Amino acid sequence: MTDLIFHIGLAKCASSTLQRQVFRHEEGFLGRAPGVFPELNLAGELLKCGPFVGRQTIDRRGLAQWADRVRHLKAECCPHSERLILSEEILSAASRLDDRPILKVLSLLRNQIWEEGRIQVVLVLRSQAMRLASSYAQNSNCSWEPGQLDFERSVARYLSSRRHLRLLDYSKWIDGLNAILGPDNVCPLLLEEARTLDFWRQLSKFCHLKKFEPSNMVHEDGGNENVRRRAENSWAIQPLDTIFRARSTTEKYLNLIWPAIIAPKARMRCVDWSVQTLDARYKRKANRMDTARRESEIELSRKVMETIRDACGPANDRLGEQLGRNLKPLGY
Repeated sequence: MTDLIFHIGLAKCASSTLQRQVFRHEEGFLGRAPGVFPELNLAGELLKCGPFVGRQTIDRRGLAQWADRVRHLKAECCPHSERLILSEEILSAASRLDDRPILKVLSLLRNQIWEEGRIQVVLVLRSQAMRLASSYAQNSNCSWEPGQLDFERSVARYLSSRRHLRLLDYSKWIDGLNAILGPDNVCPLLLEEARTLDFWRQLSKFCHLKKFEPSNMVHEDGGNENVRRRAENSWAIQPLDTIFRARSTTEKYLNLIWPAIIAPKARMRCVDWSVQTLDARYKRKANRMDTARRESEIELSRKVMETIRDACGPANDRLGEQLGRNLKPLGY
């Protein structure tokens, strides 16, 4: 029996910390982490089979071939392991046609492809207000004039979108995963509790971690190496990175017309040319701008936090019922 345990994010919920400090040291880890050879990152390879990185449909044949590669690597690298761990936060991303396309991928794996064991999922959640602030800070290196007012406007725009509100509804994740896999095969964790021993014990028990010691992760920052967070409710704004903005812009629009799996070498050449062209244009614009207009940090003020809580309140109430918890003290 070999269980597949997927850690699918969410984004801005300490995925890099889990990959770096926990999963990559374990036998049977086939996900993304520093020091892991690309050919062993089967979680990343799964992106090519589903509605991710520009693709809008599931490649069922490719998914079956992916499962065969998992079986081969398991027999070659960890034949005695009873579970494999695959970590990739992009698996929780939305596509243009589906808010949570990974659910269909997991359903196919469970019902038609992976017969050797269970399909299980680790899902780390974080209050919507903290996620939006952290995401803005991370992406500030692509903004021309980031700052407090721009942050508050971006939150208002996000909350005005019905689709974005659906994406912030964590209860839909629990509904979907429980329906497909069963509650016993789903491990929802709250990042706000990462400073507690219970958080890491739950993770260790669910993933059957052998080399991990939960007590090592219980310290001041909960194991989350967030270099942009300056204080409890403030984040540092990054300097403008023109080449990163050029690459982000290129991938954003190219994904609409050219999925990464189609003619990858030609696509890479197109990406490189576009990035160079846009980077030169952005550098010229940056040279004409007053860099002093870029602020140094943003604050998640009480007003903004309450606005986000009001918008997400009904969904969080339902999430609390699903988890049997009162989530309001944690900022939900």
